Amino acid sequence: MRRKAGIDPAERVADALAVVKLATEEAASLDASIAELSRAIEKNDRESDALRVKLAQASAAESNRDAPPELRIVVQLGPAQEGDAPEQLEVNTPSRRRAGGRRTARASPTARRTCH
Repeated sequence: MRRKAGIDPAERVADALAVVKLATEEAASLDASIAELSRAIEKNDRESDALRVKLAQASAAESNRDAPPELRIVVQLGPAQEGDAPEQLEVNTPSRRRAGGRRTARASPTARRTCH
């Protein structure tokens, strides 16, 4: 039987360093994968939250569909000549609350806002 010559300690150290290098590279690769997965999970959470908000808003809009329609009218008048200031403005609109839907705004010649 032949005996092996002694084990070279330098080779053993080189092998150990190679194993440590491989383990370090694998750990770095796993850390990068974990970071990428964490970013993907955060992105999915943000998108999920945005979709929940959108769904809630859509539900609110659908529930408002049964409400009576709202109509807003803005009338802007230019500067009046002396004696030409309007005293009354009538607007006819379809309204469920008021018979005939007639709304009247009256203003004094010096008023900037109207009452209705």
